[in-house]
Amino acid sequence: MHISGHPNAEVYDCVFSDCLVAVNGLANSNISVHDCIVTGGNIGVAIDNLGAGSGVIYNCTITGQNRNSIYIGLSDLSGYGNNLQSAGAYTIGGNNFSASFHGNHILKGTVGLIELHFYHLADMGLDFTNNWWGIADADSIADWIHDGSDDPDIQALVRYEPFADGPVSTEQKGFGDMKRLFR
Repeated sequence: MHISGHPNAEVYDCVFSDCLVAVNGLANSNISVHDCIVTGGNIGVAIDNLGAGSGVIYNCTITGQNRNSIYIGLSDLSGYGNNLQSAGAYTIGGNNFSASFHGNHILKGTVGLIELHFYHLADMGLDFTNNWWGIADADSIADWIHDGSDDPDIQALVRYEPFADGPVSTEQKGFGDMKRLFR
């Protein structure tokens, strides 16, 4: 599903299987994806706005993608209550983006958790705190995140501490619950 230039698109209660890209937000779109199940394919949800635009992903299960469960490019993305695990190298990938993800299960792909492909803008904020990473070991989590601590050309660091010391509740929540995460 390609969504281009839409000011307020909402994708909900959907099941996608083996799609090249299940949900693809492009060209200044603002997208909400919630209560969806995405399995297989290349990329689960891509928010690649090449400028303005944002997205929120909540209460979704996105697993088994060949590349990334979530890909973010030049966008702002938030998420909570999700279960994410790619069958590819990294579960989340992207470049030049900001993110606020809390209360998710983000499990390791074949190589790692998060990969910043390139990041040449000043760090816009990559807050992935309070998630369950499948392990409660800071050194392992750090090793599975490819960011500016691994490559000096990447000008951003993923914040992952504090992290959950066990699985977090990913039960269905409403928009009010999401807003309370940021108060």
